[in-house]
Amino acid sequence: MTKEKNNKTHWLENPNKNFLGHQDLPNGENQTLTLKSGKWEEVKNPRLNTKDIIFSQEKRVLRWEEEGKLKWVKPFICNETNALDICKKLQIEFIDDCVGAKITLTIKEVSFGKIKMKGLRILDAKMKENIDKINEEEKKELLDLINNQDKTDPIKICKAFNIKSLGDLPKENLELVKKGIKKYIENENI
Repeated sequence: MTKEKNNKTHWLENPNKNFLGHQDLPNGENQTLTLKSGKWEEVKNPRLNTKDIIFSQEKRVLRWEEEGKLKWVKPFICNETNALDICKKLQIEFIDDCVGAKITLTIKEVSFGKIKMKGLRILDAKMKENIDKINEEEKKELLDLINNQDKTDPIKICKAFNIKSLGDLPKENLELVKKGIKKYIENENI
C-alpha cells in the first residue's frame, strides 16, 4: 500500500526510493528483467546519506541489465523469501551463477508481522537459454503492427529488451510490447 488510499503514505512503505518497490512496476503489471549482478551492499538512507535504522545492515542487492534503459528500473533489495524463490526456480545456489537469468517480478500481498501490504515477489525465473521466444506468426503480427505507423522503430524495441532481433523477444513480453505500440498509436491519433 503506497499512496493508493487517499494519497496517504503507509507507515511501512520503503522510504528509500533508490531501490525498486512494488509502486515502480508500470501499471502494476508483471515485469521481466535480466539479472546483471547480485551482491551484498551497504544501503544508505538517501535523505541523510547515512545508514538507515531500517537498513541497519548490508542487504542483498540485485542489479539489472535494463537499468538506465528503462526509466522505472532500479536496483532491487532482495529479501530472504525472494532469494529462496530465485534459487528454487533456477535450481542454482549462487547469485554469480544466475547472471543473465530472466527474473519476472509481480506484486503480491505480503505479511509484515500481522500487517498485510503490497510487495514485490518473484513470479518466475529462467536462465536465458530456457526463455520461450515469439514464433514466426507472432513476429509477423508485431511487424505488421509496427509497420501500420511510422514512429516505432524495431531497433528501439530490441535495445529496450536487450535482444538482437524481434525474433529473440521473450514470449512473455509480447503483449506488453503490443500494448505499448497500440497505446502510442492511439495517442498519435488524438
